[in-house]
Amino acid sequence: MALKIKEVPKGSIAYEAGILPDMMILSVNGETVRDFIDLQFLTSEDFLEIEVQHNNERKKFFLENDFVTPVGLIPAEHKCRTCANHCIFCFVDQMRPNSRKSLHFKDDDHTFSFFFGNFITLTNMSSVDFDKIISQGRSPLYVSVHTANPVLHKKMLRYKHDFNIRESLSRLNEAGINLHTQIVLIPGWNDDEELISTLRFLTGLESVLSVGIVPVGITKYRDGLTKLNLTTKEQAEKAIRTADYFNSKEEEPRIFCSDEFYILAEREVPGSDFYMGFDQLENGIGMIRFSMDNWEEYKEDFLAEIALLDEKIIFITSQSPAKFIKSVVDEINDNFETPKCEARVIKNNYLGDSVTVAGLISASDIFEQVPVKKKELLVLPSSIFNDDMLTIDQITKMQITEHYGNKLLIMNSLFDGWEFETAGDN
Repeated sequence: MALKIKEVPKGSIAYEAGILPDMMILSVNGETVRDFIDLQFLTSEDFLEIEVQHNNERKKFFLENDFVTPVGLIPAEHKCRTCANHCIFCFVDQMRPNSRKSLHFKDDDHTFSFFFGNFITLTNMSSVDFDKIISQGRSPLYVSVHTANPVLHKKMLRYKHDFNIRESLSRLNEAGINLHTQIVLIPGWNDDEELISTLRFLTGLESVLSVGIVPVGITKYRDGLTKLNLTTKEQAEKAIRTADYFNSKEEEPRIFCSDEFYILAEREVPGSDFYMGFDQLENGIGMIRFSMDNWEEYKEDFLAEIALLDEKIIFITSQSPAKFIKSVVDEINDNFETPKCEARVIKNNYLGDSVTVAGLISASDIFEQVPVKKKELLVLPSSIFNDDMLTIDQITKMQITEHYGNKLLIMNSLFDGWEFETAGDN
């Protein structure tokens, strides 16, 4: 194993020592370097013995770290480890063809779990991986558990090698590695008694900081895949009550159902205090409450800004957050003599109408379902775009702007900021 150097900034310690781009780092102080976190961890010592390979020759450099000047070893982009499972509920397997490229990639990389909070299954990790996580204290990790029943676990994830989820989690727990875990709940598979058993196991591990329960997502692109059922109102209610039961035995809640469960059960989402630090916000847990709180904080600024606009404001939303968005619209309109805005709820024809989250709204569905007049301005949730500003069907913000012939207002999905997009913006 070796790590390629992409860049050595001028003036850095490595630059002054003569280390060059494209050299391969073999070890630091005798320890093998396998990834960018290894490099960061190992170069935090006072004295560094760095062994590299370049042009088929090995060479050692000796550096003294002053902790002021950057060491200056910028590695090549990390190659993300892919998933070795064939989960019966995998959302990637049921993604519409020709969707955004990243949505067709199955990542399962423990370095990204530690660094970015990506959920991993642990099934593709070696003993060396576990040892490294433990020795370097890579904590917390985000782990997709789904069930603590090893037999059911293998049946649901369909890996071919030996793996025991209970043993793996217990090993990390004993080493003090904190864990945020998730369960994708599938009716008839890991719910009811299986869910109770899994929660009993997870709450028995001191290092488990949170357990997120999310409903299985099902698109219309499931030909040849295992038949699964959507979560009903009754099943959502039962999941919430099960989580509440376990939380009643804790000093602080550790079991959190996603917002979708509360919507399905026609319940109000819990208050802010319940979600503690909102540790699984990006997993759809607490997003509505967090957005409600942000709206209360920033609404006066937003109202002042839209009061300057001639256009009527059209909020685009999906089915899941529709109730919250409509309440925002009502509150805005209460501040104007004539209605200033309205909400348009998008039906997801792109993936299927069982997909109800805002982040999976396609531009094509917006185009088909939302005709806009000249004196109307669309408000789009930022979650429909990725970092490259592409929608799920690979349409840019600029293309949407050009389609409607008017500027857009992009609202941060958590209601803590917004910006206008006009023709000619990059």
